[in-house]
Amino acid sequence: MVVWLVLLLYYSLSHVLGTEEQELFNRLGIPEPPRVPSGRKSDPPSFMMELFKQRSRVLGRGMATSISSFDALDTSQNHEVSEDRWRFAFSISDLEPRETVTEAHMRIYKVKGSKQKETPYRVNMFHVLERERSLKSSVSQYYLISPFNSSLVVRLLDSQILESRQSHWVSFDVAEALRALHELGVQRAMFEIVCTPLNPIDVAASSRGIRFTKSRGKQPSLIVFSDDGRNDVEEDRDTRNSATLDDTPYDPSQKHCQRKELYIDFGRLGWSWIIGPPGFDAFMCSGECALTFNNKLQITNHAYLQAFLESKHKNVPKPCCSPMKLSPMTLIYYTENGVKMKEYEQMRVEQCGCE
Repeated sequence: MVVWLVLLLYYSLSHVLGTEEQELFNRLGIPEPPRVPSGRKSDPPSFMMELFKQRSRVLGRGMATSISSFDALDTSQNHEVSEDRWRFAFSISDLEPRETVTEAHMRIYKVKGSKQKETPYRVNMFHVLERERSLKSSVSQYYLISPFNSSLVVRLLDSQILESRQSHWVSFDVAEALRALHELGVQRAMFEIVCTPLNPIDVAASSRGIRFTKSRGKQPSLIVFSDDGRNDVEEDRDTRNSATLDDTPYDPSQKHCQRKELYIDFGRLGWSWIIGPPGFDAFMCSGECALTFNNKLQITNHAYLQAFLESKHKNVPKPCCSPMKLSPMTLIYYTENGVKMKEYEQMRVEQCGCE
């Protein structure tokens, strides 16, 4: 169970082996702690933090098990191609192979253009893909050869009508592109935005048209909602997400099996790449499982039988005090290419018992 790997690492912090920590990260689906520049750690995207506040609404229930935010790559591919064309590239290598894309959006900030009223613009979002890549998949039927570069193919993903005078965030639906890239095994996504005035004769000579920005705090980002399949097999989610099932306070004077406090402090673990929470109450199970069981405990029939045999034969061990119910928790943390929010199973002990 994930929670026991966390406890192992927590208690052996001063002399933990690299292999143990690596195994923990493998279980969590994190290959290794990201090498994140220190300057980024205090500036996670505000919309991701808002999603984290609403995590119980946006994760689970068949919607997604994780949400990833990818920063636009700072390359020559990310630039204004012309007055009416913009191109942006993203690395999506942080997506796990087993994850299925359920939603994907590209967010970009449109700055205020001309002051005077002018014709609205049709803004089209295209997915740009290498032609050779597209030929290797069934998705090729949705792509056309780019009029600007015959080695590329493009697919119209979304189209919106925007006015140049307004400044606001714009979100484009790019889910089909992410699904195609996932099928092809491509780890870089490239998009192109093309702006066309609805009525060209109404465009003023001084018009700036539709303009986008990459300034600090308003950088373009790719948001991907994904599901790793756990929602298809989960049982009794409402019970696992409910309030603490064992509200009985720990009593150190008692020796019977009971839930004991254990706080996991990510700062103490040196996991500065975790944005939130700073830690959590994981709890642990401690105490004896003797034949005189406490009537408040959950006890399996096997535990009753084992306790009886232990009282008769000393070579039979006592039943174990262990978690009977565990609940998930959500982490938000930096990755190599952005920020990820994910729900992890079996992270918090809700009830202890003997088995």
